Amino acid sequence: TAIKCGKLFNSQDGSVSENMLVVIDGKTISEVIPCPQNIPEEYKVIDLSDSFVMPGLIDAHVHLSSTGHNDPYSASQGLLGDFVVTALDNAKTDLMAGFTTVRDCGSQGFVNVSVKKAIASGKFPGSRVLASGGGISSTGGHADNHFSPYISTNLNIGPADGPYEARRLARYNLKYGADFIKVMATGGVMTKGVEPGSPQLSEE
Repeated sequence: TAIKCGKLFNSQDGSVSENMLVVIDGKTISEVIPCPQNIPEEYKVIDLSDSFVMPGLIDAHVHLSSTGHNDPYSASQGLLGDFVVTALDNAKTDLMAGFTTVRDCGSQGFVNVSVKKAIASGKFPGSRVLASGGGISSTGGHADNHFSPYISTNLNIGPADGPYEARRLARYNLKYGADFIKVMATGGVMTKGVEPGSPQLSEE
């Protein structure tokens, strides 16, 4: 496959070149050269001569199953399937905006892991997803919920008070398909009763 680029952004040095050709062999970019006058007939040509072409963007911190609104009541009342639908829709929107990879830093019920698998299967369009599973924090910490003590849920992985509990939750996330572990070591903007940045976990 040969992609004719009107303008091509080089992310390694920040330069922009005009009238370039990107040659792809299977899933690998084999070369990037000035666009020749004649391209061999055996190439499939994608003509982006009138476009600005660049590598896919990466968003290192998203929550695909969230709406972006800080409303704990709607988040607590949604069904797990609702979160999956929202996450798949957001992943497609991200891809159409140029983000070919996103890092999902926490969701309910391993929704981010399920969405990662669904997109990787090729059945759904969307950005490539790296998923953390659930976030790890202390009791009352940034990842803990603040429901009445008489309301319980198993959609979150629960708090960790001490290094052995944190290790157990890390293993739990990895067991169910997490690509990385998110640790919330300080208070955050959605944590009830604490200042953002206040220490809640030790280095241990």
